[in-house]
Amino acid sequence: MQGLVTDPRMVQAYVGDASRIEGWADAVIRPQNDDEVAEALALATGRGWPVTVVGARTSTTGSSVPRGGLILATERLRGCAMLGDQVVAAAGERLGDVARFAADRGWHLPPDPTSRDEATVGAAVATNASGARSYRFGSTRAWVASARVVLADGQAFDVGVGQAPPDDWPVPIWAEPQVKTAAGYRSGGTFLDLVVGSEGTLGVVTLVTLRLRPSPPQVVGAMAFFDDVAAGEAFVDALRDGGASPRCIEWFDATSLAMAAEGPEGPPAAKAAVFAEFEDEAALEWLAAHAGGAREVAVASDVTGLRRFANWRARVPLAVAERLARTGMRKVGTDLAVPRGAGPEMRTAYRAVPMPSVLFGHIGDEHLHLNLFASDEAERLRALQIHADLAAQAVALGGTVSGEHGIGKVKRQLFAAMVGENVLSDFRALRRAADPRGMLAPGNLT
Repeated sequence: MQGLVTDPRMVQAYVGDASRIEGWADAVIRPQNDDEVAEALALATGRGWPVTVVGARTSTTGSSVPRGGLILATERLRGCAMLGDQVVAAAGERLGDVARFAADRGWHLPPDPTSRDEATVGAAVATNASGARSYRFGSTRAWVASARVVLADGQAFDVGVGQAPPDDWPVPIWAEPQVKTAAGYRSGGTFLDLVVGSEGTLGVVTLVTLRLRPSPPQVVGAMAFFDDVAAGEAFVDALRDGGASPRCIEWFDATSLAMAAEGPEGPPAAKAAVFAEFEDEAALEWLAAHAGGAREVAVASDVTGLRRFANWRARVPLAVAERLARTGMRKVGTDLAVPRGAGPEMRTAYRAVPMPSVLFGHIGDEHLHLNLFASDEAERLRALQIHADLAAQAVALGGTVSGEHGIGKVKRQLFAAMVGENVLSDFRALRRAADPRGMLAPGNLT
């Protein structure tokens, strides 16, 4: 088939992702349209190959790591156009590029995962990606108006909101946690609901239409620094209960602030910091009235100041990656989310972890990321057990084992413990109906 790459050196470039695990594959193909995607699936069927769809390989869960067969890379599925108050983007476009394309025309695309400048649109849909602003605007699912998906048999469907799935698809009904979540198929979902967050297991997303909102006339960012953790948490509660309507509320512990300070223009030392964004200058008055417990509050409403805040926020995961590269340590990271009422208990559990760690993330959604640092294999295994224990606690509190990264291959055991065997059986039945040969995304999700 034209475009099929079997050179092992070229294939090797596609077998890993941000999870730092590697797979293997027989070939790579980079289709440019739906017909070529269908041809690639037919080729894989004929050769008995499994198919793993990959975008920019930013997954932290191994969902884009192949287990043999064919890698279907979406990098040549390109194109972006406005359609009224929506943007139509091919699966291989970078999410950040699409957001800037819309912004240049006066529109705002709310989903903002940290990897938006690297991650592709197709991957954002496949994992129901979110990010900081999901506190106000929800995850990617809330902004998908339609998607084109090519099923395992090569049929292409334009799937819109409310459209029923194929008649022979058994739609799972299960007790999906009522928190921010990116774990499993949507309970009772429509065709589009099932595709969003399916991690490549039901079909190949090739084109997405995303809803937009008018760009806000003003954005205000504020970073409040605290010498007392309890004061910082009280400020978070005030933000959530007050009238300022932040679009994100982010938390940074002392370790994350210290790591961020290693970079240029790092934040000052403190026990904790809270970052929030608003779309109304009236928030400045609210901050003046409610941030009295902070040692310092930095505010920005211009491009330069907002960019400085963005750099501070980005420094934390970058600093984590730099530490791992510099020391050879391994990271075990959580992606747990719990209901608001369970937040204090979960945060207490995070802080009691008896090994080096850093805690930061989306506290507005009670979706914090705890990164555990392991210096050797014994510590890594210990960190994995701690993660499993924390996941069990989160689930018992009504939460999820994945708030935004999905399940992939790395979190399958945690997910199985969360949903139980009956739900897993229903998920597998849906997969068999959509993909009778079991060729799509082997090892992901179930």
